[in-house]
Amino acid sequence: MTRKTVSELLAEVDASFPDNNTGQITPALLRTMFKDFLDSVRPTTVSFYRQTPISPSTPSPITLGWEFLAGVPSPDFTASAPNLGRFARLGNNTQTNFVVDLTVKVPTGAKLTVGLYKNGVDTGYSEPYTSVDGNTERNITIVGTTQDAAEPASYDIRVTNTAANFTFVRGHFLMIASARSEPA
Repeated sequence: MTRKTVSELLAEVDASFPDNNTGQITPALLRTMFKDFLDSVRPTTVSFYRQTPISPSTPSPITLGWEFLAGVPSPDFTASAPNLGRFARLGNNTQTNFVVDLTVKVPTGAKLTVGLYKNGVDTGYSEPYTSVDGNTERNITIVGTTQDAAEPASYDIRVTNTAANFTFVRGHFLMIASARSEPA
């Protein structure tokens, strides 16, 4: 079935359900309409988790890799490379909500910025952090919404750092797709 906007669903209802004085409304039409409707209103998710600490030794910026993938099977997302921290949105005119929640340890005075990238380009959703109390665990959280067009996209989380010895302790990267909002 297909994820559709409200306007597309309304047009499908008008086209599929004439007055039934001629017997044109069939069980197959009803099933198709209900499946399209349910696909369109059902949020879908994909989550990456990391529970094993890593201390990147590569220069900044780095893309965070993840250990586990969880989520609702989705026509909207696929894990294109979870170990590289990347997954793909397949299009389908979705609104994408995301939450990134990381726990890091950073040496005193070191700075890092965590950001969401789409197709390799910084989205502007980022959070800077400067350590003032050396190597204490700190949470960094980014929350946002993107209005995505129909074309596919690839997302990842990158860290720009001034200290090569920061530790990514654990984290969670959740993306939720829902039907694209339409103007009233």
